[in-house]
Amino acid sequence: MATVLIVDDLPINRDLMRTLLTHHGHRVLEAGDGVEALDRIADEIPDLVVTDVMMPRMDGYQLVRELRAKPETAGVPVIFATANYLDHEAAPLALGYGVRHVVTKTDEPGKLLEVIDAELGGERACEPIPIDEGLTREHLRIVNTKLVEKVRETQRSEQQFRLMAESAPVGILLVDTEGKAVNVNTRLATILGRQADQLTGLAWQDAIGLDDDSELAEVLAGRQERLTRNQWPVERPGGGRWLDISLHNAYDEHGRMLQCVGVVDDITEKIRAEERQRELDHRLRVAERLESLGQLAGGVAHDFNNILTSILGHASIAQETTETGAENGAVDAAVAESLQKCLDGVIRAGNRATRLISQLLAFGRPDIAQPEPVDVNEFLDEIETLLEPLLSSMIEIVKDRDADLWQIFVDSGQLGQIVLNLAVNSRDAMPAGGTLVLRTRNHVVDADTGPLAPGRYVQLTIADTGHGIPADVLEHALDPFFTTKPVGQGTGLGLATVYSIVRKYGGDLVISSTVGEGTTIDVYLPAVDG
Repeated sequence: MATVLIVDDLPINRDLMRTLLTHHGHRVLEAGDGVEALDRIADEIPDLVVTDVMMPRMDGYQLVRELRAKPETAGVPVIFATANYLDHEAAPLALGYGVRHVVTKTDEPGKLLEVIDAELGGERACEPIPIDEGLTREHLRIVNTKLVEKVRETQRSEQQFRLMAESAPVGILLVDTEGKAVNVNTRLATILGRQADQLTGLAWQDAIGLDDDSELAEVLAGRQERLTRNQWPVERPGGGRWLDISLHNAYDEHGRMLQCVGVVDDITEKIRAEERQRELDHRLRVAERLESLGQLAGGVAHDFNNILTSILGHASIAQETTETGAENGAVDAAVAESLQKCLDGVIRAGNRATRLISQLLAFGRPDIAQPEPVDVNEFLDEIETLLEPLLSSMIEIVKDRDADLWQIFVDSGQLGQIVLNLAVNSRDAMPAGGTLVLRTRNHVVDADTGPLAPGRYVQLTIADTGHGIPADVLEHALDPFFTTKPVGQGTGLGLATVYSIVRKYGGDLVISSTVGEGTTIDVYLPAVDG
């Protein structure tokens, strides 16, 4: 068994050689460069030195010079193990320093063991070996050449990194141990809406919204390896964005933090697309439910309407018969009066049922219509005479019309039903009075990204300043028979009927509401030429 000193500035190389040599029975000492190796040798002279050639502070050639200059270490055999020098570069200079074997780190492990056995079995010199000046100059020339190559390789690596960072589809930043950004790519500047020079230093933390983040402080202090933020909201010029953020620390071989690498991705469009898809899925489910309920309601209303017609007809006949009987004395006057009151109640209830059936039929059969070109502005002017008796005197109607409004192709009765239903809902939301806005606008959809197909639409907006709709109620606002009104004061068919009519024409209905501020309902109906 021999004592072998391994000298290499990379711990991974020392680990590999230590494992190999200890497995074959050798005792191993280690040093990170030539200076550290001389300190180890001052304490204990090894039987053999295996050293890298190119190292910081003192390289392998200088280490050999120091060993050969002292009688106690002049005979210590040395093997060069290099990854930077070629055989024809290292061998001639190595022989001048008394080094007989040069191996490359890519050689098979067996070759290193063979060379070690050969060196340990050879004779050792006992006198210092003189090194001539020509050898020294050649040493310096080769070292300078390798340093130039290293610098160029580093420059190429930095250039490649910059090219890679600038072409990356995500934002990239490098942060030093003080938490300051020393480099950011163009994509990160674009994501955060700032110039790259405005993100260096500590400004990047403010831009991403992590300036007071306790977990970030742990990462930058090196006590935590990484930080991840998914769907992180940030405010930036032009509106809020959603980011995915990942920060990861890089450490040296001694476990010291070198820097922090950050990757930032803008996922705003992805989230918006998911929200649009969820909205489309929800609207599809609502439409399917409305269609099935509409078919059921239409069938029931049709049959019930026939029965109700018979009931009202017989009630009217009974009234006439009672009145005639009272006149000719066939029916007692007191009995006739009592019967008339009962029959009046039957007819009033029947008439209320008739109005309900009309709503059910409108909800279940919105395709029964006689559409025609309609100017919505003119239509609103006409229907205001119907709105005034329905609204409280404390409600102010505000007109906001587009003078060049396109026409739509609808049934006027159904359009009136839309306006009246929405206006009555607004009235009920403003018991103490308020403002009702009737607004018209032309609207163009360019891309197929929502429930409306690309094309031209007329936007009819009915907005109030009422109490608003809570979020949990808003989710069910379009559900048939859903109402928040007391029993007997609402059927829950108003909005459902409006939505059903609008969808039949290829339009859409959008509700936005804030509790305490009011509700806005936008109705979009396809525009027509002429």
